[in-house]
Amino acid sequence: DLCPWTEYNPPRPTWVSDQATDVDGDGCRDSDEDLDDDADLLDDVLDDCQTVAGNSTLGQQGCVDQDGDGWSDLSDDCPTQAGNSTLGGKNACLDTDADGWADVDDAFPSEISQWDDADGDGGTLLDWSIQICTEASLSVSDNKLDGEFKIFNKGDNQYEVSLANTSSFNDLDLNVYNMVGQTLLWKTIKNTSGFYSYQIDMSRASSGVYLGRLGNNSNATIKRIVVE
Repeated sequence: DLCPWTEYNPPRPTWVSDQATDVDGDGCRDSDEDLDDDADLLDDVLDDCQTVAGNSTLGQQGCVDQDGDGWSDLSDDCPTQAGNSTLGGKNACLDTDADGWADVDDAFPSEISQWDDADGDGGTLLDWSIQICTEASLSVSDNKLDGEFKIFNKGDNQYEVSLANTSSFNDLDLNVYNMVGQTLLWKTIKNTSGFYSYQIDMSRASSGVYLGRLGNNSNATIKRIVVE
């Protein structure tokens, strides 16, 4: 008994500890003697669940948190599975890529930059760049660059772009387009000792023909890239 001597009305021993008046059974009357009714080490004044022991710190304090993610089960849409989602109407559910969307609502649960696949294309991502869907003007009449522009198929849909050019050391832009003119890759390449080079990963691209363009606003060369 943590409260053996008290002078409350009615005085001891008239009052007898029971589950209704002494939730944690410590011998202190919850109504006026016990500062922590559920004995969860959080004072009642801070405890949102005063008669149920718990260790939650988010949503509500001192309430049951079955999955141990910090969120009270009262505010946790997935109370038995730890998570940190906050978007889409699901709170504290598993969010593998930490983009805020629960995996169950995330079309790309392992890709932080995307969550919705409205067009159903599977979220094609080429190389490391962001896919930018804009209309591009592809002209076959571009003035060609000095030197031979090559795109080598190294197997497994890995391609090496190269151009030997010692007449200009300006940076060149490498673009990859699909056949409707959408830009799938944009990368600025520097001339290193008279040589431009870049590796393209097309392993996630759909089968088909793409166009690779290397150049600037006034001079460029275009080559086809065939993905099988």
